[in-house]
Amino acid sequence: MLFVLFFIMLLLLNVLLLKRKERLTHYGKLARCKTVTINSNSYLVQEFSFKTYNKAHSKYFKIVSELEKDNPFLETKYDLYDWSYSFSRYKAYTIAIKYYRSYNSIQIVKSHHPMAIATLEEDNPFFNYTNKS
Repeated sequence: MLFVLFFIMLLLLNVLLLKRKERLTHYGKLARCKTVTINSNSYLVQEFSFKTYNKAHSKYFKIVSELEKDNPFLETKYDLYDWSYSFSRYKAYTIAIKYYRSYNSIQIVKSHHPMAIATLEEDNPFFNYTNKS
């Protein structure tokens, strides 16, 4: 009996550890996570949801600064008008962050290899809200 319990606990622990996903930020609730390939470029796309518009808005700026504090960017682009997106190219990868006001969510896209910001913009790997997958 003890052997069976040990086996079940080992199996559950293994499942829990394998299901753990790499989070690109610790802010918000991880709503969706998917790896997508567009034009032979591979991306990790994660969406984080927040309870209110204000929480999502304030965390957007914290996420941008959090991602840039450990790794100096080589190139950056952002929306100066309403601060709804930010692109940053680093030595090992490129990251795009997009803030969706009407959904209180932030999507983060991380490329699996370094690429130009223009390439990431052209691929546009963000989740589409008309088809929640």
